Amino acid sequence: MTLLNSSPADTAPPGGGQKPLLENVAWQWFHMGASMLVGLVLPAYMIRKLGQEAYGVWVLTFSLIDFAWIVDLGTGTAVQMYAARHHARRATGKLNELVNTGLVCCAVLAALVLAAVVALAPKVPDFFHVPEVFRRDAMVLFLLVGGSFAHSEVLRVFNASLEGLQRFDLVNMLRVTVMAVRATVCMGLLYWGAGLVALGVVTALSEAATYWLYYLAFRRLQPEFRFSTRLVKRAVFKELAGYVRHSAVAGISGVLAGFSAPVIIARYRPISEVGYFGIVSRIVQQFAVLADRASTVTASRTAHLSELGQRERIVSLSVYANRYMLCLFLPVASLLLLYGREIIALWINPETAERCMPLVPVIVLGTMFARAGQSASGAMLFGLAKHQWYSWAMLAEAGLSIGMSLVLVRDGGMVAVAYVFFGLMAVNRGLFTPWLLCRHTGANWGAYMWGVYGRPILVTAPVFGLAYWLKPRWLPGQHWGELVAAGVLVGGCFLVLAVRFCLTQEHRRQAWGWLAQRLPKSQAG
Repeated sequence: MTLLNSSPADTAPPGGGQKPLLENVAWQWFHMGASMLVGLVLPAYMIRKLGQEAYGVWVLTFSLIDFAWIVDLGTGTAVQMYAARHHARRATGKLNELVNTGLVCCAVLAALVLAAVVALAPKVPDFFHVPEVFRRDAMVLFLLVGGSFAHSEVLRVFNASLEGLQRFDLVNMLRVTVMAVRATVCMGLLYWGAGLVALGVVTALSEAATYWLYYLAFRRLQPEFRFSTRLVKRAVFKELAGYVRHSAVAGISGVLAGFSAPVIIARYRPISEVGYFGIVSRIVQQFAVLADRASTVTASRTAHLSELGQRERIVSLSVYANRYMLCLFLPVASLLLLYGREIIALWINPETAERCMPLVPVIVLGTMFARAGQSASGAMLFGLAKHQWYSWAMLAEAGLSIGMSLVLVRDGGMVAVAYVFFGLMAVNRGLFTPWLLCRHTGANWGAYMWGVYGRPILVTAPVFGLAYWLKPRWLPGQHWGELVAAGVLVGGCFLVLAVRFCLTQEHRRQAWGWLAQRLPKSQAG
């Protein structure tokens, strides 16, 4: 099978009500664009109003609650995959059974989360040596965010079902609307002197509202859906359990690998280091999540194509999805490597920039190679239901990351933890995961890796060299105007080269056609 000669075309598949792949990805990016704006403005304002230690408590709390994803066991992913398969066959009855059975499973898991949150909340301030002034706030915030997570877990089945139906337009429209309201209220509260607890209340209420809106959207899209205990089927539970058996390992491992670093730092280092780690991680992850969101689309599409037996299109999709996600991240990576200190100094303050800078190269490069360049590969293994070895590899990555960090954190601090977590992530997800995907699709690993990384890196090299040469001469980044100019220069040059050399002719034609169809509507509006 020739990787780069297979057809990259991907229009809306049969099944009714689905959106084309490009439109689904665009909706995911629309949400992430809004999330980036909020994620860059709100933390900086929070630090200025509440201080670095308060922000460290905020990051620690959400990092701890993120561990509750372990209890989810990959149930949401399983519902999404089977919803996509049932929708491909137009099996409405099966979809009803899936959602009702999934609701029971999620309700049980939510009860476990809530019980754990209530039991652990009083112990959090002592275990992590939270400063006395923030101890009560830390406990209340943990209860608020944990309770919100448990509530959302019950309704997560509707979010997963909408994504399985590939209605990412509805999911992201609702996300962005609620997020905009939440950010506005939080900024107002901070302006009027509110603290962590008030922000936690707003966050919990907005999260609850989002998931109830998912439910209403699903009911509107599937008017034949009904609640019934008779639709809770043991056979469906066994089907979900069979899928979750391996996805749970991957899910638990992903949570441990993704959220353990701030917790380890908080346990053995000053709480302020959690804030510094969170600042760099937030900047990088805001852009890396673009790839994660797009991979959710490719996972659903992979399940759909697999059900229809279109294996060749899966191979083509895997190459181009990863390549395009990498192309989106590379200009950002270039700017952060060249102007990271200047960006953080202007965003927050110069002292914070100096403390954060040792983290920037390792987090940027590790994320670029493993997440931006290969996030679709892991998701597509789930879509193919061939994720067993991927799950165990994720467990090995998490175990080694945590074990090595516990040994090195006392002397090496947050920098040592970053090298361990992001280095092992690059090896596992950047090298081993694509090898697994190639093994299951029959593709050549070398050709696959070149298809993903080759052209984007060749395009980035001259752009990075030009920016490196210009920085000390005309664009040192001393104020926002120079940083914006540098961003426009790097982004513009990269865009021209990437469109010409990284996008296929067919994808260029699809993109221009998609824009042409919508521009008249925008002008008419």
